[in-house]
Amino acid sequence: VNVRREPMTPPPVYAWLAQQPKEVIAELPLPVPERLWGHETEYQLMSIYHWQQLAHGYSGNAPNGYIRFLNHMRSFPGDDSLNALRAKRVRWIVIHEALFDSASLAALLEEVTKSGALRLHGTYADRWGRATVLELLPTTL
Repeated sequence: VNVRREPMTPPPVYAWLAQQPKEVIAELPLPVPERLWGHETEYQLMSIYHWQQLAHGYSGNAPNGYIRFLNHMRSFPGDDSLNALRAKRVRWIVIHEALFDSASLAALLEEVTKSGALRLHGTYADRWGRATVLELLPTTL
């Protein structure tokens, strides 16, 4: 029998999220539509520790709006993805570093650093290792 071990207390990134005002969060990596599903069930399960709204969830169904969102997120942190996140009122983006290969993570973090739309909030332990938390800044008119 395969048994999945779940933490009995919230990993620090989720404990921190629990202390924040109610917001919408996104957790990365996300799957691509050609390879559903990814880590959505784990993100959904971990949400019991913070009760923040997820920009992406898991129900076993992939409605067209979800597929469009995933396609927009392929460009993260490009403008298309940032617009999609803003449309969902996302404030916090959690990057689970251990779920990326090292080259992809390095490239992603380099692009995040170049983006003027994201601010590094901090790093916390997550259930896999380390999570980087970014704040999506509001647009200025």
